[in-house]
Amino acid sequence: MEMYAEAFDSVGKLDQLEAFASFNGADFYGLPRNQGQITLKRESWTPQESYPFGEAELKPLRSGEALWLKPWRERGEWIAHQVAQGASVEQACNASLHWLKQHDIEQGAKTESICSVQFVPQSALPDGQAYEQFIYDTQTVPTRNGLHDFFNALCWLKFPLAKKRLNQVQAD
Repeated sequence: MEMYAEAFDSVGKLDQLEAFASFNGADFYGLPRNQGQITLKRESWTPQESYPFGEAELKPLRSGEALWLKPWRERGEWIAHQVAQGASVEQACNASLHWLKQHDIEQGAKTESICSVQFVPQSALPDGQAYEQFIYDTQTVPTRNGLHDFFNALCWLKFPLAKKRLNQVQAD
């Protein structure tokens, strides 16, 4: 999100970022708009050169460079820390999901804006079963221990309505 904000700001269009990031996709797919909000702050921070991620190493774009917005990194860092401590990606994401659900309910969030899937090991996906259809049928996301599925899980956690609709379209 930081890089999008910087790109919009660099061409004098920061006022259009909210529509780009929050409204256009939901409107295009006929989804209700998310009720939650984030606040972006002009606050410089420099990502580490890399972060441990289980057996792998995560190297963020523009690592070592100063970025001026840091809206969501805490959730990803928390999950990555859990994986570095030995949790599988799906275990760390389910723990995060549990916390997010409790927090959102306490904050009065509408229940449709809360992620409705659970993360399961990749082995839960039967041989020959289409991935998207399995998610649609079971409301569970087969998850491998790697960066691709880590980022996919973060998308489910941050944009549950959009991911749910995309899954429905792909499963149909």
